[in-house]
Amino acid sequence: MSGLKQGHLQGATLYSYTRVFHQRQYTLEELMREVARRGQGPGLEVIGFQSIRNFPNPGDEFIGKFKDLIAELGFIPTSLAVNADLGLRRDRLLTEDEMIDYMAAQIKLASKLGFPVARCQISMTPDVMEKLLPTAEKYNVKLGIEVHSHHSPRHPEMKAHQERYEKLNSGYLGFVPDFGATTVGMPPSLIEKYRKTGVPEDMIKELLDLWQVHHAEGAPKDGRTQGMRMGQVAGIAAKYGFGETAIDYAINHCGLFGHADPSEWADIMHLVWHTHGKFFGMDANGDEPTTPLVDILKVYADAGYTGSISSEYEGFHWDNWSNPFDQVDGHQKRIREIMKNYGYQVRTTA
Repeated sequence: MSGLKQGHLQGATLYSYTRVFHQRQYTLEELMREVARRGQGPGLEVIGFQSIRNFPNPGDEFIGKFKDLIAELGFIPTSLAVNADLGLRRDRLLTEDEMIDYMAAQIKLASKLGFPVARCQISMTPDVMEKLLPTAEKYNVKLGIEVHSHHSPRHPEMKAHQERYEKLNSGYLGFVPDFGATTVGMPPSLIEKYRKTGVPEDMIKELLDLWQVHHAEGAPKDGRTQGMRMGQVAGIAAKYGFGETAIDYAINHCGLFGHADPSEWADIMHLVWHTHGKFFGMDANGDEPTTPLVDILKVYADAGYTGSISSEYEGFHWDNWSNPFDQVDGHQKRIREIMKNYGYQVRTTA
């Protein structure tokens, strides 16, 4: 491998294994051990509210055992995905002050568990992120807003974050790109699921044709456009007798498979703390037909990115026949191949 430059840190997010975890096939410890056994680290991202009981206050005993397990298995903590749900209360939305307090507790936990990054969600405004900056500095945890479909690096909301972060120049506020914002089609596994569940071919064709129309128009830049697109998808579903589940089709169609061009990632690479290598399923040729990895990773190679990329398998939402561990294996292998072609050796050991 001589002549290759040091590349990014390989890793996985436990979100990839949501289906088998929710089916109670694994405890958290058993899941971490299987990920380690399969060599899908060393980077490890954990979804706080999904993986940790009593989050964000699990207690010192859990924290100690978790850190011991991380050390035993040779993981490198990369990101703790924190929760920015304004609807935690049943009677009303959280106030800004309540959200800041809730986020501060999660940032503190990220530090205690050894995570250098807390992945934040777009419901956090630039003002809230700035108010959290002293907490991030205190606990030495970088905060990264996830750039997730339907948003894109050039969406006005993301540009507002970028402008604020560049103005503050703190080194603590940045982004976590999600490859699902830059896709080139709907996943074949989703189309297969539609067929398995009796969706007519004419409806499938209409959905695919509409996706291409939206793709030609590009990523939405406002909520009105996003809402209109979701309404179009729901209308097709209702037309074919799927009115009760129309919102599910709309969420899949408009919420998971983004239309941004991969070149847009270059705009924010100087503020990327961690990355979600979102994918929806590897094909028989060992490639991922939905996320254009060659184009996406070219941006990362050109930027000399040496941070972490967590393979994030999200086909589990509809694909209940594929093994998520095999999927992550295939995804990481393909990334290593592409990065080698770009002159980089992906780091696969701690």
